[in-house]
Amino acid sequence: MGNPNRHWIALLAGLLAAASGHAAEPMRLAALPADLTQLSLNELLSIEVTSVSKRMEPLAQAAAAIFVLTGEEIRRSGAHSIAEALRMVPGLQIARTDALGYEITSRGMGDDLLEVRLDGRSVYSPFTSAVFWDTLDVDLADIERIEVIRGPGAALWGANAVNGVINIITKTASETQGTQVRAGVGNEEKAFASARSGVRVGAIGDARFYAQARSRDGSKRDDGSDADDGGSIARTGFRSDLLIGRGHDRAPDRLLLEGDYYHGDFHAASPYGGYAPLDVGGADFIGRWTRTLAGGSELAVQTYYDHTLRDFHGIYREMRDTVDLDAQHTMRIGTRHQLIYGLGYRGTHDRFGEPPEHTVVVDPPSRRNQTWSAFVQDEIALAPVTLTVGSRFERNDITGFEFEPNLRLGWQAGQRVFTWASIARAVRMPNRYDTSIALYCPPPDGIPDTCGPGLLPLGNPQIRSETVIAYEWGLRFWSAHDFSADVALFYNDYRRLVSTEEVLPLFDNKLAARSAGGELSLTWKPSRTFDVRAFYNELHVHGRTTGDGTDTLDADFIGQSWPKHQAGLRVGWMPAAQWTLDGFLRYVGAQPGVPVPAYTELDLRAAWRVRPSLELAIVGANLLHARHAEDGSAINVNDQSSLSQLERSVTLELEWSWQ
Repeated sequence: MGNPNRHWIALLAGLLAAASGHAAEPMRLAALPADLTQLSLNELLSIEVTSVSKRMEPLAQAAAAIFVLTGEEIRRSGAHSIAEALRMVPGLQIARTDALGYEITSRGMGDDLLEVRLDGRSVYSPFTSAVFWDTLDVDLADIERIEVIRGPGAALWGANAVNGVINIITKTASETQGTQVRAGVGNEEKAFASARSGVRVGAIGDARFYAQARSRDGSKRDDGSDADDGGSIARTGFRSDLLIGRGHDRAPDRLLLEGDYYHGDFHAASPYGGYAPLDVGGADFIGRWTRTLAGGSELAVQTYYDHTLRDFHGIYREMRDTVDLDAQHTMRIGTRHQLIYGLGYRGTHDRFGEPPEHTVVVDPPSRRNQTWSAFVQDEIALAPVTLTVGSRFERNDITGFEFEPNLRLGWQAGQRVFTWASIARAVRMPNRYDTSIALYCPPPDGIPDTCGPGLLPLGNPQIRSETVIAYEWGLRFWSAHDFSADVALFYNDYRRLVSTEEVLPLFDNKLAARSAGGELSLTWKPSRTFDVRAFYNELHVHGRTTGDGTDTLDADFIGQSWPKHQAGLRVGWMPAAQWTLDGFLRYVGAQPGVPVPAYTELDLRAAWRVRPSLELAIVGANLLHARHAEDGSAINVNDQSSLSQLERSVTLELEWSWQ
């Protein structure tokens, strides 16, 4: 959910109205060239990824529907957020819901089925199972790459990795030495600035420190009036990469230490009309220790702490603390087996606002949940075939035991042809909203015809996990020099989806769905200064009720809320050593269930490298229309004019670096 609050807030608002007439990256890569756009096609396909098997492997031979978005591609796109950059990834559906929020899905169904990780830290919300993209405001200049898997990744990454994994990997501190300042002004991105400084830490490693801030203008409402949904956010943090215990008989241990702090002041549409302040804040810290053992095996231990606060004034308030610990061991057994296994623990403690100060409440207002996990995966080399089999096993405090197996087969069918197939099971565990949401009925009379004074429980503590069995097939082909094609087909069978019933408890597992489709990605790179990338996606989703389920509205909604067709065309050109020109033309099909009509948009960026340390750029986004809608789910169910319209934007940018 772009603003992940809106669906369930709208539901509660509807009840009130009716009543009143109403990716850790487990291992680091060797340093890559600064400008990956100047690599040849074969060099790009040789880039190593870690998200498919939690170990380094060439992109061309990864047995999954994976796409890599490099840091240089993000920079040259002119995107101002991770969510905007993800528009360039085949198979993702991106809908901006207001000035700050996004709904991002993979292969349809919902934004609560994605596992999103930033340097190994999971960033989805245990309250809604979605991602608050408005607070994932990483300095894009620090991103090395984003690895996106379409399809289940639960066997390695755990529950919530149902339809995909987005693994955001930042640059090492050694890659960001010196000082860099970035700034920009525009009509929508009103102002942004960031400063980063990298330093040596004696003889053992490197560190960087950064700070950034941005202010975004509000969007337009459906009737053309201004929406008060803009805001500002500031963030500061550090990263250090250290080598410790260097000796003659073994490689040194690697130690990663990373931390961030942020605070933002936004406005968002209230379910009761108008706009309400939304305060966000948080801090996190990650530590990862990696040791290379005898025989080339590797042991990695990671822990992180994450504190978040989200206060939607008068609506709800959530404060959450999460502690996560993960250990994994990678080793070879003989010449055929590459084994990886691990153990994990995650504990989360939340505290929610209570009535009468807040109208959206959970019961009980504070809870501690724990998840214990283990996984094992064996990659068996049977050249030219590779068979991968594994599973994750989890024990959580809500549904008990869960298992998520995966079987993958990869075949190097020719010198430049690779094909693969996969079958996997994944689950989405219930969240706090599913199990504990409640309606506050104020004294002395409560809400007539709905509830007496006090709390009316709506959540279902007995709800079970949603499940999917996913079948995939893919093929990659690349020519000797300048052309490649990547195709992936899928069929997903979803069971026990959460339904909204006509009797209490409000939620049950009485929906099911099936989805099918495919993604085609093409790359043409005739030279190191010119490249063309194109993609096309097709998606078909059908929902239905099961048993005695009564939620026919959501059953129909499931099949009509995702664009059946999407296409994109990116062109990058360096007409001279000091100039870069980049364009991105995209088409998104109609979403009749929302409703949002089909639209086509164009983004352009022109940059001039004045000197090696200074670049000036102008970026235009959404240039084909004065404004357009991407998501039609009004947060205010009584005022359809609250639908957000995104405007054409122009931004002037400066980037200055020095040692």
